[in-house]
Amino acid sequence: MMRFRRCLAGVGAGAVLAAFAGVGMGGGASASQVTVAVNNPGGSRTLFVEDLLGQPLTTLDFGTTRAHPFRVRVVDTTMDRSGFAILTSMSNLYKVSGNSFDFGNTIPSGNVSVDYPTTPVNALSVAAIVEPVFNMTETVTGPLCTALTTAGGSCSIALSAVNGLRQTASLTVDLSKLLTLPIVPQVGDSGSFASPDFNGIGANDPSKPASFTPTTVRVLGGGVGSDPALLTDVKAAVQSLIAGSPASSLVDSGTLTGALRSAIGGPVYDALTPTEVQQLVDGLQPTLTDFLASQLVAQSGTYLSYPSLHVNVPTTAPAGNYQGTLVVTAVQL
Repeated sequence: MMRFRRCLAGVGAGAVLAAFAGVGMGGGASASQVTVAVNNPGGSRTLFVEDLLGQPLTTLDFGTTRAHPFRVRVVDTTMDRSGFAILTSMSNLYKVSGNSFDFGNTIPSGNVSVDYPTTPVNALSVAAIVEPVFNMTETVTGPLCTALTTAGGSCSIALSAVNGLRQTASLTVDLSKLLTLPIVPQVGDSGSFASPDFNGIGANDPSKPASFTPTTVRVLGGGVGSDPALLTDVKAAVQSLIAGSPASSLVDSGTLTGALRSAIGGPVYDALTPTEVQQLVDGLQPTLTDFLASQLVAQSGTYLSYPSLHVNVPTTAPAGNYQGTLVVTAVQL
């Protein structure tokens, strides 16, 4: 399990600013990203916190409604098969004047909560990266058949369980059947932040305890898909992708000729000319076998959640602006 934490400062009640930043998991780092190493060369998983227009969230003004929606977006690019959880925690909100905080006047973190709209999650542009396996057959006629039989072989050729080249197959996203995706987007949890976090602005609170365990609220999750229909859907998508493709484009040339030599026998294969071998390769008819879970090695896709942050301002709170810190923790499972 890998985890890291990023503080998002300035969550407030009233006309208050909040700086949200993107966090990178396994991809290149920038000022707004944190890199997490994964054993998957070339793959990446990146988290973005944005407004509903898809822009980096730089302001969060509760205004008079005391509520504000935002978007959590996780993007996988040829990412290996691992789940994730995006967790949030919240500091108390402290009365602020200019750059000075009044730590004696607070809105408790328990007065801040998260909930979701009717459609809380979505998934876009999902693709499965798979390692297909093929059976191949061929019935040889004419002079090539004569060459085979003369060398002691048969004109009926069958290759079994030939490992193919990786394929990237786009999958159809049906919000009513999310369980059939390689990574299943999981709805976040609703609730309040009963125990405060003392990172960010709260780190300077003179009443900060020596140790603390803040309440976390998950705003998006992703679990590794295991529904049997997933492999059926993947096979159909790959079958459509490779339809009509010759065997030579689906399997590495060395793997294909090695499998052919094993199928017809070494002495028979070695008696053929390069031209005759190529004729055999060109005539092979591949059939895609059923997929095993181990053949689904990675996925690409975008997973979205639409949490809304709410603040309940106590009637006893003095008038003024308040700021706190929302902490986002991305956990790779």
